[in-house]
Amino acid sequence: MQHRLLAVPKTSTHLLRQIIVVTRIELSTLHLRLKGAAVIVVGVGVMVFVLLSILSIAEGAKLALLGSGDPGRAWVYATGGNVMHPLIEWRNVIFSDRNLLPAIAATLVDEAPGLARTADGIKLVDTQISLNLTGLIKRNNNDTGFTTLLGVGPRWQAMAPSFRLLSGRMPKPGARELIAGELARQKFSSLDKGAVDFADTRWRIVGTFENGDFMDGYLIGDAQTLKETINHPIDTVLLVRLTAPERFEAFRQGLQKRLPPNVRVERETDHYANVWKGKIKTSAVFDIAYLLAGLIGAGMVAGTMVTMRIAVEARAQEIAILRAIGFDGCGMATSVVLEAMALAVLGALIGTALVWLWLDGFLYNAGAVITVRVDMHLLLVGASWALTVALIGATAPALRLARQTPIEALREV
Repeated sequence: MQHRLLAVPKTSTHLLRQIIVVTRIELSTLHLRLKGAAVIVVGVGVMVFVLLSILSIAEGAKLALLGSGDPGRAWVYATGGNVMHPLIEWRNVIFSDRNLLPAIAATLVDEAPGLARTADGIKLVDTQISLNLTGLIKRNNNDTGFTTLLGVGPRWQAMAPSFRLLSGRMPKPGARELIAGELARQKFSSLDKGAVDFADTRWRIVGTFENGDFMDGYLIGDAQTLKETINHPIDTVLLVRLTAPERFEAFRQGLQKRLPPNVRVERETDHYANVWKGKIKTSAVFDIAYLLAGLIGAGMVAGTMVTMRIAVEARAQEIAILRAIGFDGCGMATSVVLEAMALAVLGALIGTALVWLWLDGFLYNAGAVITVRVDMHLLLVGASWALTVALIGATAPALRLARQTPIEALREV
């Protein structure tokens, strides 16, 4: 060891070079301090695991929502209900006028500029009604789950080019029939029976579909049949296909002034993006995740501080020799911080890998069905959190080392 140290040119005073040399020596002796290193790696790994286990659900929801919708479609709906789809609870509920579209809305939409038409000249406007479908059984644990039951009109399929029927057929108008989104089919074992109960009636599952977005966790049926079943004739959303995405503003301006103040006109992609922004503001998921990670991180700051102080003491002879041959205290201090950060990054990678193996691709049920995602964004979040903890924890021992004179370093040998 001494031979290697003496081989370092005494005239090499450039701080960056000193940092590289000292860090290489420090990492080469890391096996002599495995217990201390394990404290940082395991502690940071646990912190990142807890943080990303929660955030991965939010990441899946974000990717699903921001990937949903079509810029060439517009929504017309009354505010005051559910932000996602203004849901109607069919049982024991007095419907509020502020949550439902006025009857004149469909007529006004039909007169607005920018509407696309079918080959036979029919304007592509579809009515929708969204309801809660409860009592579904989750495949993974047999707990009860729920999702959205979406009623659509006869022109809905022509307005949704991304829609793909995977099996079976579309529900017949007037029949109590549904098609299940592929994610819903994978999540709920009760759909295997080919029927579900809704509003005290039996509904057959006649097909499965894929839309490539948030709706893959829904069930879809005929809007008119659903409205008759719950004895409520009012729609919750009017979906409009525009001649081109650029026509949205003309459509909105031509319609907005003629509608009541509580009726909103939004581009479909903007609607889903706004839903995600609303989730960020109102959801406690992020607060809980960062609170738990913060509590563990506070403990890890103290653990890193103690571990790096012990590491410096264990390297007292090495440090004294380096200082004696002309190495700067700042370079020595920087190497301590870099070691802590390297161990923290290793812990973050292990924690992220464990979350990825455990949760990535899991179907989570919360009003719909979303796919939990552990991606590069979460890896960067975990690594950033780990580096912050390591930096704070290693600062105190590093500052002590930076202020130490060569004579003081020799006295500690």
